[in-house]
Amino acid sequence: MSIVSSQRSRIALWLTAVAFVIVLQFWWIPGQTYRASDSYSTMSDGKLGLFRVLERLFPEVTREADSLIPKGTQTMILVDPPTDLDSSTRFELNKFVSHGGTLVFAPGIESDIGPYNEFGFDLMLHDSNIRSKVSVTGPIVEGTRTWESNRKIKTRPYFSHTDLLTDTEGGVHATAIELGRGTVVACSGPEAFSNKAMLDPERAETAVRLIEYAHSLNTKSNRNTAGIVICERMNDARTGDVWGILLGPALRHGSLQIVIIGLLVAWLGYEQFGPHRKRGKAGRKSLTDSAEALGNLQFRTKNGAQIVERYFEYVAMNARRSSGQLANLHSLDWLAARTGLPIEEVKTQMARIGNVLKSGSETPSNVSSIIRWLAIVQQRLLHPQTKRKK
Repeated sequence: MSIVSSQRSRIALWLTAVAFVIVLQFWWIPGQTYRASDSYSTMSDGKLGLFRVLERLFPEVTREADSLIPKGTQTMILVDPPTDLDSSTRFELNKFVSHGGTLVFAPGIESDIGPYNEFGFDLMLHDSNIRSKVSVTGPIVEGTRTWESNRKIKTRPYFSHTDLLTDTEGGVHATAIELGRGTVVACSGPEAFSNKAMLDPERAETAVRLIEYAHSLNTKSNRNTAGIVICERMNDARTGDVWGILLGPALRHGSLQIVIIGLLVAWLGYEQFGPHRKRGKAGRKSLTDSAEALGNLQFRTKNGAQIVERYFEYVAMNARRSSGQLANLHSLDWLAARTGLPIEEVKTQMARIGNVLKSGSETPSNVSSIIRWLAIVQQRLLHPQTKRKK
C-alpha cells in the first residue's frame, strides 16, 4: 500500500468516527429508556418535587444514600425503588419498623406482582389490568381524589390495619399496617409521589397527607426525636445510573460534544506525531562496513594517529565492559595473559601504537596493520579461549 493511500484510509477512519458521533446527536441508539426516579431528578418520574414540598412543610427532611436504614426511629420514605426488594432488604426494613420506625412504601412501577409477607400485604393487579386514574376516598382526604395505578393492596387478615385510600369498587390503594411497635403505610403505586403528580394540587395533597399521617404516628410514639428520611440507598446502588444520566436526554448533547472534541484532539495529535512505530532491532555491522568506515575516516582526516587512538579507546571500553574495572590495556602482562598472545608480540605491537600516537602521522598500511591487531585483541578479550585439559 502506498503512502498516499494509507494516509487517505486514516483520514477516512477519523472522519467516520467523528461523523458517527455527530449523527448520534440527532438519532440515538435504540434501547432501554432511562428513568430517573430518585429525589434528585427533575424528570416526570423523579421525586425532587416531593422533596422540595416536604422541606417546606416539615422541620427535618433529609436524604439518606449511605445506608438503607436510618439512625433512630424516624419516618422513612421508600418510593419507587429501581429493583425488587430482596429477602435481606425486606428483613432489614421489617426490623426497622418492628423497633418503632414508620415506613412509607410504594413499590416501583416495574416491580413484580407478589406477596410482601414481611410487611403484611399482597400486591395484586386491578381488575382492568390497565394503569388508569381512579377516584379514591378515605379518612385522610376530604371528598374524592384521583389516584393512578393498575394495582391494589390486599392486607393479610391477621394484621391490624387501617385503610387510607379506597376506590368505588372497594379496591385498597393505601393502607396503614401495624407491625410490631411501628407502622407500614403501603401504597399500590408510586405515581402520586412523582414530579408530574406534584404539579396537580389534588394529587400533591394526597401524597403529602399520606406522609403526614405516617409521620404523625411516629411523632406520637417518639415525640420530637423523629424526622423524615427519604431513602436513596437503592437508587445510589445502581451502577448504570452515572452513564445513564450523562447519556440521558438532558445531558446527552453536551456529553457527545465532549466526545467529538476528544476525537478531534486525538486526530490532531495523531497527524502531528504520526502512528506509533515499533522499535526494530538494529542489524549488526559486517566487517566490510567497519573497514569502509575506517577508510573513509582516514581519507577525510589524513591523520592515521587519530584513527588508532579512537580505535584503541573503543577496544579499552569494551574490555572494561567484559572484564570490569580491572581491565587495563596498558598492562602488558595482563593483556598477554587475557588474550593468550605471546608477550613479545604484545610488547612490539603496543610499542608501535605508542610511536604512532607520539608521531601524529602514519602511513595507511601501518594504520591498517595496527587496526587488524587491535581487532584480534578485542575478539580475544570478548571471547577468551580456554585450554582443554588433557
